[in-house]
Amino acid sequence: MRVFPILLIVMLFVAGTAEAAEPLSFVVPEYPPHSFADSSSPHGASGLSVDIVSAALDKMGVSYTLKVYPWARSLYLVEQGVVDGVINLYMTPERQQVLDYCSEPLFFERVYLFARAGTTIGWNGDFRSIAGKRLGVALGFSHGARADAAKVSGEINIIEFYSMQENINALMDGNVDVVLSDSDVARYLAKSVGKEGMLVALNPIVESVPSYVAFSKKRNLQQLRDRLDEVLRAMRENGDIALWERKYYGHQDKSDK
Repeated sequence: MRVFPILLIVMLFVAGTAEAAEPLSFVVPEYPPHSFADSSSPHGASGLSVDIVSAALDKMGVSYTLKVYPWARSLYLVEQGVVDGVINLYMTPERQQVLDYCSEPLFFERVYLFARAGTTIGWNGDFRSIAGKRLGVALGFSHGARADAAKVSGEINIIEFYSMQENINALMDGNVDVVLSDSDVARYLAKSVGKEGMLVALNPIVESVPSYVAFSKKRNLQQLRDRLDEVLRAMRENGDIALWERKYYGHQDKSDK
């Protein structure tokens, strides 16, 4: 009787089943109010993007974990396949090489240039109009195709900061002239340090940019990604996502309009 091969097959099956049963691991950037650490939440994180994705995963009946990290570290962990996925990121050609994006966006972020109140900076929608100004950005962040192209053009004095909070603080302290940020994030962070009135968005808007969930290509989770897409699409069509948006932003519409 060939016991050893049979035992080997059983062991491999059990190991494979255990691996399949492991919770999905997601990283979430510290990016309030869209995503932030929250010890009162059962997942350890809250925010619009977190609530949308958590609700979708619950509907799918899958188990998962969420860990909040600074953005650069979050991106590194998912690119290297240390974790399964990342919540709340923009799509870039470079990231598409290593990440499998959902096709259904979570919402659209409205990216503006922000300056201190009373500024005389003349922004006309062309980044050449702020040539010579000090532009603060967060390390590892994309701000949409237009802003990303301007950052590498060499025409703007870019100053990088470890986090969006440090970026906003630098603007308030006069260490940079303008910063790039989603409108809700900039105002939330300025308010958190009691300086909301010192911040002003410069018109016109830079770009409206979709934010997504993406999975590490090293994890081969394309089928799961497709299932998540279906659930997110259904949640948008039946109004679930609109309810989450109203929870965080009143009646603000985060769709691409």
